Amino acid sequence: MRTEKTNGVSVPYNQSIEELETILSTGDMSGFVVACEALSYKSDEKAFDLLRSYITHKDKYKRLCVLKTIFRHPMSKNIKTFLEESILSDDILFADNGLKVVCEYKIPISEKIILSAVFKHLDNLYFTHLYALESLSVNEDNFSKLVFLFKKSKKCGQKEVLSEILCNKYLPLKEVELFDLFSSDNFSKIRKYASQRLKETMNRYYVKVIDVFCKDGYFHVKPEYGKYDMIYRAARGVYWDEDTQTLYYKGEVSKEVALKFISKAMKEEYYTILDYDSLENRV
Repeated sequence: MRTEKTNGVSVPYNQSIEELETILSTGDMSGFVVACEALSYKSDEKAFDLLRSYITHKDKYKRLCVLKTIFRHPMSKNIKTFLEESILSDDILFADNGLKVVCEYKIPISEKIILSAVFKHLDNLYFTHLYALESLSVNEDNFSKLVFLFKKSKKCGQKEVLSEILCNKYLPLKEVELFDLFSSDNFSKIRKYASQRLKETMNRYYVKVIDVFCKDGYFHVKPEYGKYDMIYRAARGVYWDEDTQTLYYKGEVSKEVALKFISKAMKEEYYTILDYDSLENRV
């Protein structure tokens, strides 16, 4: 959708290319910005060439303005190098807006370039611009890199985007790893997201649940039937310890065995499950 005003200045969409060229060359920065915006909606070659003539301008803010607008033009595929160089720039203004362009116009850029920019500028990137990572192919290496970025990020908004990308690309294959990753996060929004994802997973593979919540640092699952308040590890396999009268986590087991444990737990209303770390010398 076209912007009617930029920084309070009306965009002159109705002016001719010649008139817009005059604004570019003689106007102040506010005039330059709206002229670029107007030119980007004119699909002819002359408008594109006029915008392109500024991608090497000595004024970085004019170059930045062109970066933000020129890729709306249908001929912009011819200047992909300009976008790649912007994304790889040490200047956060160019790197961040370059990634924004990738997100908005779905321009294919190499994974190496996108990852390089995100790793370099993560602390200062606007969170929605991380959606540029959606273009990454699905493989173990990229999974590890996305998880690393998630752990490195200190901003909840960024982690929300990374959580979404990880889940869209790696569920159900990596559901255990992702739940562990999200459920231990410092941000309550991310832990809540983990709860919702767990609920979907449980309903799909194990037992119908009506709620998942966090209490005292543990995630609990409330089944549709029965009174048993079950921590999520029950879905992965637990065992009953007669000595301590406690339901313990024992690591990965088959779905059939997990269902058996869940059924027993629901029937007998066992409720305590300890972390595997506490059983290192016993199992």
